[in-house]
This record gives sequence, C-alpha cells and structure tokens, in this order.
Amino acid sequence: MKVLLKIFIPLCILSFIAFGISIPILGTNEAWNGAAGQERTIEFTEEITRIKVDIGAYDCTVKPCSGDTAKISISGDNFGRIKAQMSGGELEVYSEGFGFGWLRFNLFSWFGSTKVTVEVPEKEYETLKVYTGAGTTEIKNIRAADVDLNVGAGTLKYTQPDYTVSDLEIDVSAGKLVAKNAKAKEYSIDVSAGSAEVYGLTGSGSIDVSAGSAKAYLAELNGSCDIDVSAGSASLMLPDDASAKIYCDKSAGSVNVNACGVNRDANDDEIITLNGGEYSINADVSAGSIKIGNTDAGQAEQTETATAATTATHVGDVVESGVAQAIGEVSDALEVL
Repeated sequence: MKVLLKIFIPLCILSFIAFGISIPILGTNEAWNGAAGQERTIEFTEEITRIKVDIGAYDCTVKPCSGDTAKISISGDNFGRIKAQMSGGELEVYSEGFGFGWLRFNLFSWFGSTKVTVEVPEKEYETLKVYTGAGTTEIKNIRAADVDLNVGAGTLKYTQPDYTVSDLEIDVSAGKLVAKNAKAKEYSIDVSAGSAEVYGLTGSGSIDVSAGSAKAYLAELNGSCDIDVSAGSASLMLPDDASAKIYCDKSAGSVNVNACGVNRDANDDEIITLNGGEYSINADVSAGSIKIGNTDAGQAEQTETATAATTATHVGDVVESGVAQAIGEVSDALEVL
C-alpha cells in the first residue's frame, strides 16, 4: 500500500497540471494590460542579497553584469504582466496571475511571446530561488550560497560558476532540468514525474524519484548519498577512484552496479564495497531501477545528453510524456504485487 501511494502522488500532481493547462484552453475573464511588441526596463540600485525569480510560463534568463545596478529587461506581447520589486534586500521578479510558485497561471502567458532578462551585479548572494512553470529559464554563473531550483512543466538550465554552494535543492514535477558544474556541500534532488540531469555534482545528499528519472554525474565522491526510487529510475555515475559502500534495499525493483571493477545486479540487503568503502551510498528501490556506474571527467562536465536536446518544448507534450511514464510504472508495480 505504501508503494502504491507513493506512485499515485505524482499522478495527482500531473492531474493538477492538466487542470492548469485547461484554463487557457477554456478561457478566463482576466483582463490584459500589456501591448504587443513593446519593451520596458526596470532598474534597482539598492543592495541585493537574495534573488527570487518566478515568471510562470514565460521565458527568462538570469545572468551577472558589471556595475552595481540590477536591470530587468522585458519584451514581447505580455510585457506588462512581469513585475519586479525590492524588499529587505531581496530582488523578486514575478508574473501576475493566480496560484503560487510554478502553479501560477494566467491566460495570456500561454499565448504570444514574452522574454525576460534579469541582470544582477556580479557578487556572492545569500540565496537564489527560481521557479519555472511552463516556460524556459536559463541561469548563468550566479554565485549564491543556497540555491533552490523548482520546475513545474517547463525547462530549466542552470550553469554554476567555479564555486561551491552550501546547499543545492532541486525539485522537478513534470518538466526538465539540466544543471552543470553543480558543486555543493549538500544537495537534494527530488523528481516526481519529470527528469533531472545534474553534472559535476559534489557533496553529500539525497536523490528521491517517484515516477520520473534522475541522472547525477559526480565530479568527486566526497560525501554520502541516499537514493530512494519508488517507480522511476535513478543513475549515479561515480569517478573511477570513488570509495564507497553501497547498501542495497529493493522490493520489486533492481539495483545494478557497474563501477570500479564491479559489474552485477545487487541482491536485497547486499553490501557492495568499492575501493575500500569510505563513503556510504544507500540504494533503496521499490518498483523502479537504480544504476550505479562510472563516469569520466568529460561526462561529468557534459552539458546535456542527446535526450535533452529533443525534450518537448510544448507543455502538453511534457505532461503527456510524464503521465505515460507514471502509468507504465504503476502497471509494472501492480503486476509485481
């Protein structure tokens, strides 16, 4: 029963996303206050310590700039719906609508083309929080101690500078995330029914997959890792010199280890030691699969796999593929049970 509940939670999330998609299809009475083809720029000279970006289904780029002035450039059909404000050292850029986080909907964000560019002074920030609804967001070389990345049904590309964050949190519901050079002291990767690819990862943390897929390419194994898969798949790729003990716990899924001279499917409650076993890797799978392998330096820094290049850009395609995967995993689980 516990396994089935964990499987059906992502299906409920996908149903809610489908409800949000129906809003622009059926229509709303929300008034439009933008004008096609116009542009505007917002500037802030106050000191910024925290950054929060939540623009729903629009496209956005966040990058550093020289000088001490932050600049938000907005262009396109719905430019009037993008707002920016400063409060207590936090710069917040968001879109008007109803809801919260990536669940913020409005009729006009699904039609027309609106692009937002957020440029902030090149410095170290306390926090960086990004929410992507059904659009595409790209974060380039922003230094922040704590980074929180959330993806609804869109695409988020995150490139970290040569800098180690204290805490990296990734949450993907039904979209796609690609993170590069993800050096962290601690990390958390949570995937419901979407996909996440994280390259150059370091530190200790967890990977939790419900009915999606997660791939983590480690630049260095310097901490423990807990992997929990309900009905999806997770891949943890280790350097050749990684020293770990892998603790395997599986119900109706599989754990495959092909790393550091070991190549076999693990048994339940088996402990597999790699290169002395300095750090612990807990591999817990219910009705999905976990793969632990080796990666070279080139793969650890790779931008995207071939599948990322063909990711669906239309939100309907993203949700449809997520639903199909979740249903398939549920069927497999029911057959086993």
